[in-house]
Amino acid sequence: MGTRRFAMVMRAAVLAAFLASAAAGGVFDGWGYRARLSFFQPLDGPLANFPVLIVLGTNVPGFQYSDCETDGGDLRFADSNETAALNYEIEKWDPSGESFVWVQVPLLESTNDFIYMYWFRATSAAPCNTNGDAWDASARAVWHLSEPGGATYRDSTANANAGTKGGGTTPAAGRIGGAQSFDGVGDYIDFASPDSLDVAQPRTVSAWIRPAALVNYGAVIGKDSQRSGASYSYMMCCHGDGALIAYDGGTWRPSANLGVTAGQWYHVAYETLGDGWIRYYLNGLLRGSNLWSHADNTNHSVYMGSWYAPGTGYDFNGVIDEGRIEAVARG
Repeated sequence: MGTRRFAMVMRAAVLAAFLASAAAGGVFDGWGYRARLSFFQPLDGPLANFPVLIVLGTNVPGFQYSDCETDGGDLRFADSNETAALNYEIEKWDPSGESFVWVQVPLLESTNDFIYMYWFRATSAAPCNTNGDAWDASARAVWHLSEPGGATYRDSTANANAGTKGGGTTPAAGRIGGAQSFDGVGDYIDFASPDSLDVAQPRTVSAWIRPAALVNYGAVIGKDSQRSGASYSYMMCCHGDGALIAYDGGTWRPSANLGVTAGQWYHVAYETLGDGWIRYYLNGLLRGSNLWSHADNTNHSVYMGSWYAPGTGYDFNGVIDEGRIEAVARG
């Protein structure tokens, strides 16, 4: 069971079918074009209200940026009956390259499930909202990390758990759009300690990472870092031997050596269910487990890229993209 839902997260990001035609009827009858989008079948049971990544670009047959408003503001999505508009978020709109759009799909259950996308509105259309509706309540934070500059990193959920730059994190090419680069000697992002990040169990912590160099206990995402206290709530690190490792407040709980190497992209994640175990995933596959027994400390802050005093050897060295904290078991 544990290998499949993360695989669906990545496979659903592929635009499996794109059949463009003139829009006719339905909730977006006034739009010029529509496309039917279908997806791979989930391998571990149905997914409800699941955010799927739609990738658009100049190489997609039947789609042209010139038919859209310059910012993608006329883009819309509807269910298979064309009676209900779907929540969505444009992470990046690039008329000269790839655009990334997250759409909350009502149900993914089989290869027969599909939705519609619409574009080319003759009169100006209000742009999509960015109030977090594309992400359900289980998503406590979704950090795309695609900011091209500045010192604040937006959370795409309704919780608005934005982070503040510490050190000199810099924009970088990501696995999905933009990302942030951490130099391993003091770069981090501080997300403080809002109530919505006090996640008990079940809990999933995940991110895309591209290490520039492997260091022991290189923090990806953690709640606390000994800046705010001497105990820990939840933490995920990439270890120097290519393993994932987490700390439960008393003992380090490593996975087996997963073969993580510098210079490559990996989707890393762990989940805790409250059953006394932590489960590690690499690129969508369950790759290890260990004992786990720890309760959340609500006073701790959440950090990305560091868990100890900056520059002490425990900072992550490389690029991080799409960090998430969720109050659900994704495996």
